[in-house]
Amino acid sequence: EASGLASDEHLSHFYFCGLLIGKALFDAQVIPAHLALPMYKHICASPLSLSDVEFADSAMHRSLNSLLDMDDPSLVCLDFTTTVDMFGEAVVKERVPGGSDMEVTSANVAAYVSAMVKHILHDNMPHQLSAFLRGIYAVVPYALLSVFSFQELELLMCGLPTIDVK
Repeated sequence: EASGLASDEHLSHFYFCGLLIGKALFDAQVIPAHLALPMYKHICASPLSLSDVEFADSAMHRSLNSLLDMDDPSLVCLDFTTTVDMFGEAVVKERVPGGSDMEVTSANVAAYVSAMVKHILHDNMPHQLSAFLRGIYAVVPYALLSVFSFQELELLMCGLPTIDVK
């Protein structure tokens, strides 16, 4: 989220990475590095789910699953906000309008988890993700990529893994 503090040109770097991946896809070149699964879903515009959080933050994935399994989530005293560390400064952000006034209960725990999934996998980096996707779609139009599932796209980009049985 704070990549802009490292460089004023940070969005052009994400755009360039998207162009490279788009060009490799267009030329049917295999990329030896795999992206995280949610990135393939973003490229194909597949819906994101709680299971995708595991690829970004496994501890948060476990916590959200535990929260869903609780009989009374209000005991944890959560609200619809998150505290983000921005280079030593704690910034509180609401995940839904009026989130600081909404306590997480058994009635709204699913909405809380959904808001957290959106925060972790999208809202943390909306400008960077948008620049990355614009780069890909500048080379390969979305209509051509939309026919693939995220698993097929990963195979198309990275090829079949080689397994050394020795």
